[in-house]
Amino acid sequence: MHIDLPINQQQKSREYMSPRTEETNARIREEQKERILEAAKAIFAHKGFSETKMSDIATAANVSYGLAYHHFANKEAIFTSLLQKALQGALGTHAARASNLGPPGIACTG
Repeated sequence: MHIDLPINQQQKSREYMSPRTEETNARIREEQKERILEAAKAIFAHKGFSETKMSDIATAANVSYGLAYHHFANKEAIFTSLLQKALQGALGTHAARASNLGPPGIACTG
C-alpha cells in the first residue's frame, strides 16, 4: 500500500532516515554473495550440478531469485566462482607449505 504524503512531509521523512554508507552496502553485497556461494556448494554436493536449479540456490541462501541472478549470471557462474575459490585456497596452502621448506637444496630438519 502506498500513501502519498505532501512533498514537505516526504522531505522531512528523508531527512530523519540514516542512509547506509557505501561501505555498508558493499559489505551487505559481499555477505549476500557469500551466502549464495555457501548454499550453492551444499546443494551442488547434495544434488549434483545438473540437478541444481538457481531457485534451489536462492531458496537455500534465503535470497530472492532475482537477487541470485543479480550477483551471478547463472549456476555456471556460481560453480566457476566456487572452483576459483577452491583453487585459490589450494594454491595458498601449497605456497605456505613451500615457504616452510626453505630454499631449494637445503635439507630441512625437524
